[in-house]
Amino acid sequence: MFTMLEESIKENGGEVVLGSKVHKVVIDDFKLKGVEVAKGKKIMPTQVMEKEFIEASNVISTVPIWNVLDIVNERHLPAWYVDNIKMLTRDEHRVTWLGMYIASDKPIYAIQPRELCAWEKAPKTGLAGWGFMDSSLQPDVAPQDKHLFVCGACMDAKHMQDKDWVDRTYDLFESELEEMFPQTKHAIWKLRHVSYDSMTFQVTQKPGMVGMFRPHYIAPTVPGLFFASDTFRSRGIGMDRSARAGLTAAELILGERLPEMKGTWRY
Repeated sequence: MFTMLEESIKENGGEVVLGSKVHKVVIDDFKLKGVEVAKGKKIMPTQVMEKEFIEASNVISTVPIWNVLDIVNERHLPAWYVDNIKMLTRDEHRVTWLGMYIASDKPIYAIQPRELCAWEKAPKTGLAGWGFMDSSLQPDVAPQDKHLFVCGACMDAKHMQDKDWVDRTYDLFESELEEMFPQTKHAIWKLRHVSYDSMTFQVTQKPGMVGMFRPHYIAPTVPGLFFASDTFRSRGIGMDRSARAGLTAAELILGERLPEMKGTWRY
């Protein structure tokens, strides 16, 4: 999907640059000027990089809400808008989980192979969770006659600061998976992963924190600046939410609805 997007950008005269970190969105007197991008790669962690300025009349930021003020100075945004951003970035509003990838000779599922299953309270950790067999949905993620199962135990982000708690809970989670999905006892390999700081999936979705209660994807005081992240205002969840926000931003820049997307829900 990303390869197709890159090809489309290049076919229409665009340029794709990877591995270049945006230092900041450049705004002068509430007028958008472009972005500053770090040049080259760091030789040492403390190095201050030289910057390259890229002029732009429109900028679509896909940075998640907990990092957006790292590249957009809050003095350019209204206080109420900044407060809304900061409220949503609190740890208790992060969707976090302890996850696991499991490779197996046998398919792993509860009722049917293509299910997305979920539970409210697991037998040992007491945590809610989810799981699905990725290879049943996209067979090429695993070799023939092998299977890949993906699962996670949802948790309060505050626990991520306690490494002993994380280690104990992971051990319990792995053992309770064997109760809920006996096929995992015969795994070829297991790979643990954590969704927290570097890849938090979402701002939690609950009353008062969705729809109009999220910061608008249009920067209120900076024309041409948009926030097309799944953590800002849009419909759906995850990549679907990001895509809808991105499409809306692109249509506002173009000044028209994309014919193929007319009638679809956005926000």
